[in-house]
Amino acid sequence: MSDPDPAAKNSGITSFQLPPDGLVTTALLWSVIPYGAFVSPAAGSPFLPATQFLHSYVSFKSFKWAFSIMVGLHALESLYTMSLCIKYKASLKTTLAYVATTFFVGLPTWRDLRKRARAQSVIKSD
Repeated sequence: MSDPDPAAKNSGITSFQLPPDGLVTTALLWSVIPYGAFVSPAAGSPFLPATQFLHSYVSFKSFKWAFSIMVGLHALESLYTMSLCIKYKASLKTTLAYVATTFFVGLPTWRDLRKRARAQSVIKSD
């Protein structure tokens, strides 16, 4: 079976690069959603007052569902990132860094990796 991207054979990702965008959103989501999913609204914790405010509108069960969906989607995104790293011949260390970062950051990581890989393959094919 032929590779749909012939330039991918000559390209390679040699280093890990943290994506420049999406980190603020990630920090917000990974602090509010797990906190809302695992800290009971009756606990009255002074941390993350935004979550306490959201608990008045969103049920505890909804936070748990949101957390489960977020973890599931990030796990699938991590598998996609791993396939990109294999396709573009990244080292094991680089692959592990990208997979772990994708699990926590998500879309910005694999989108940036794909953009870098395609840019490198265009440069190498010229």
